[in-house]
Amino acid sequence: MTEPTIKKNNLYDIQAEYYLLALAFKSRDDFNNICSDFERNDFFEERHKFLFTIFQKLYKLDQIVTVEGVMDLAVDNLPEGEYLNFIIEMDYTVDPFDYDYLKDIIIKKSKARKMMMLLSSGLEDIQRFKNYDDFVESIAPKLNHLLNDYSEEKQVSTKESFLEVYEEMKANQDRFLNGVEIPVDGVKSGYKDLDKVIGGFMKGRLTIVGARPGNGKTTLALNLINKMVDKSVAFFSLEMTQKEITTKLISMKSGANYSEIQKGTISPEDMQNIYGAVSELTKRKINIDEQGGVKPHEILSRCRAIKAIHGLDCIFIDYIGLMKGDDKNYESNQVKIASISRELKNIAKILDVPIVVLAQLNREIERREGNFLKSSDLRESGSLEADADLILLLAKENDNADFTKLKIHITKNRFGALRIVNLGWDLPSSNMYDFSIEPEMEGINNEF
Repeated sequence: MTEPTIKKNNLYDIQAEYYLLALAFKSRDDFNNICSDFERNDFFEERHKFLFTIFQKLYKLDQIVTVEGVMDLAVDNLPEGEYLNFIIEMDYTVDPFDYDYLKDIIIKKSKARKMMMLLSSGLEDIQRFKNYDDFVESIAPKLNHLLNDYSEEKQVSTKESFLEVYEEMKANQDRFLNGVEIPVDGVKSGYKDLDKVIGGFMKGRLTIVGARPGNGKTTLALNLINKMVDKSVAFFSLEMTQKEITTKLISMKSGANYSEIQKGTISPEDMQNIYGAVSELTKRKINIDEQGGVKPHEILSRCRAIKAIHGLDCIFIDYIGLMKGDDKNYESNQVKIASISRELKNIAKILDVPIVVLAQLNREIERREGNFLKSSDLRESGSLEADADLILLLAKENDNADFTKLKIHITKNRFGALRIVNLGWDLPSSNMYDFSIEPEMEGINNEF
């Protein structure tokens, strides 16, 4: 690969800056990365600084980059000159380089300029300071910051973080000694055995729930929602309609037979229970979105709105294979899933809520001897395994027509043990309840 032409010593590369910014018009992922990885002064060319400022505004508004969007925000502050043609040309630029290659060039040029400015000021400071030690004390923090890319602000926040965690540890110890329940930094599942192993669904973490069709992943998700009584929940259903979801929730809450509800053959007693269930469910903060083919940035935008109005404690997505990526074209479905998985992980951190994503398992497990499941059984598993903090894989045992046992294989637990938790599953009402827990799984690597 030929490096873009370096203009004027080694302090900047105008062409590399241009190609990098042009990527934002083609790729949502690259646009997000540009806004996250760069600062305004990392760009040397004034037009590039101006355009990056517009990108930051679009990023905060959760909008994609288009010529029209850029011009709408730039119209009142557009400098004189060739800015309009410059922006239009950039939209049509075919970029010969990838993001990481261009980022490496621009960051190094930016650091070179900062180093030059620091050394220039150092020449003045060494004459100003009468004492050599005072001079070193003055310039060393600036030099360390530049060389290690580690700011004083980060050092302060790290110190505060240690103190904050220590105080939390002391408080939890006091709670334990006094028999007080230790609060969860997230949402409990509502299942005693499951919470004993995973501790609940923690803020900022990504959980993958995988199963073959008909093995309970949607039913488990709805049972979890049903147990989050005092929480605000968003459920993105890409497979079932809102009516189907609400009917399932009513069936679970009332204990009435789901099939009989659909047929209208329910008893007067069940009807009374259904009335009570509906009265209770209408008071809950359950936000159901049934739009098909939803994209990660759309989930972020809608959840921001939900959080602003109702608060938000947990997000469920059913399921990742039906989502669309933010880019129009991907080399393969595996690349698409990798991009979506990475974005969902980022959204969990941005919103500071747990995200529970449902996924399909590979068909090969149906031909496997025994019923043991592993993380690599996830369809397009590579990125999902890497991005997930917690992986729960489901398989049901067919005991009889009305009852079965759901085995939850915890195959990745970044902060805990690997176990198999069993839930009882009442098939007519779809209700699941605590059943048993099996010993810790041996011979399985819990990779971080």
